[in-house]
Amino acid sequence: MHSSSDLFENASDAIIAAQSKYIVGSRGCASSSAFLSVILKDTLPMVFAEPTGVMNTFDFLSDISRKDCLIAISYPRYSKLTYLAVEMAAKAKATIIVLTDTPTAPLARYADYLLTNSVDSLAFFNSQIPALFTAELLCTYIRKKIGNKNEEKLRLIDRFTSALELY
Repeated sequence: MHSSSDLFENASDAIIAAQSKYIVGSRGCASSSAFLSVILKDTLPMVFAEPTGVMNTFDFLSDISRKDCLIAISYPRYSKLTYLAVEMAAKAKATIIVLTDTPTAPLARYADYLLTNSVDSLAFFNSQIPALFTAELLCTYIRKKIGNKNEEKLRLIDRFTSALELY
């Protein structure tokens, strides 16, 4: 992990302060993106995960503004789709938080907050563990800062998911 405690503090403050929080990450980064989306959605209001299906990423980001933040996850082989999403958010002057492998990665130049770690693996695919760890750590910082403000929301979610036995 190459990211300092201060960086996580500042990135979590930016996420909390943002009006809307958009999360993008495709293909090999989809699991980290989905995990981050679910946990942040359970923790904060106005969290939106990159859509699949009919709506494309650019429809999804069409309302992003300087009051918002985009969390982009992209590791080798870097996604052009995620790159263009970050470019769109940068043009809107949104705060950009990037999870990637190195300070020289394609998205790094757009990052207000750059969270880096290696995803090298002995296999032909990237390890998802470092990206998931970074996402979890970011959520932990946010949870620590907001305290129990989301308790009512969690009870509401639990009541309905329990009715369907979705644990």
